[in-house]
Amino acid sequence: STFPQVAWSGADLGLTWRDDRGVDGEIYFTTLDSGGVLGPEYQLTENASTDAHPYLIWDGGSFRLVWSGYVAAGNSEVFTASVLCSDE
Repeated sequence: STFPQVAWSGADLGLTWRDDRGVDGEIYFTTLDSGGVLGPEYQLTENASTDAHPYLIWDGGSFRLVWSGYVAAGNSEVFTASVLCSDE
């Protein structure tokens, strides 16, 4: 795992990282509550190319994630997503 990022929501810590457990690097997300309990782990990307450099913030209502992904011909693009937690 590489490129770890954390953000505090006021209730939970959001964690994101890049992981190479498959063929290509993908972006993952989970939460850690104030009692130290990890939430479910989610794979947020599933591409034929490598995703990397996640950056995570809390925007007051959801975690916001930005990352770069390599697309056709080796060009890199920037992607974004909201990550809503069921207990938020």
